[in-house]
Amino acid sequence: MKKKLILFTTLLLGAVGCSSAKTNTVQETQGPKWIYTPEVEGATAAVGSSKIGPAGTQFAKNQALLAARAELSRMMESKVKDLTKNYMNAIGVGEKQSVESVSTQVSKSVASNTLKGSKQIDMYVSPEKELFVLVAIPNQITKEEIKNSIKNEENLYQEFKASKGFKELDEEIEKSFN
Repeated sequence: MKKKLILFTTLLLGAVGCSSAKTNTVQETQGPKWIYTPEVEGATAAVGSSKIGPAGTQFAKNQALLAARAELSRMMESKVKDLTKNYMNAIGVGEKQSVESVSTQVSKSVASNTLKGSKQIDMYVSPEKELFVLVAIPNQITKEEIKNSIKNEENLYQEFKASKGFKELDEEIEKSFN
């Protein structure tokens, strides 16, 4: 009986060791480190991704680039509105008491920037056919340059659209409380 227990323990420890090795292999095949921690020396970086579908690789790449640039824009400057409403009501007494609880959250984030000098640094396609792109913008692109670019009419129009979006959000919030 003692020999069987020792053999079983040895097999169990061997299985745990193999399991640990398999976990490391899985982590290595999940893609390059920049997918999880986008870093580029001397630049601000972001990652975007898109599934490669019937529209093809180029469409997925364009979607991923758009997502990464949108993230860069949010990193530089973002206007956020958020409203959280919590309600709790207790009915009854003692053990016969029941509680109802409602929580509502509405939030919106809008970013509008001109990204001068943003470019794709790297690309990776996962085994699951998801395309990832790493996009960066040099740190010398200052906030002041971004503010100056807002003066052109196209950016003013984008600000108008964002303002309109905030107004719609305010109206929706107002409706939900009436």
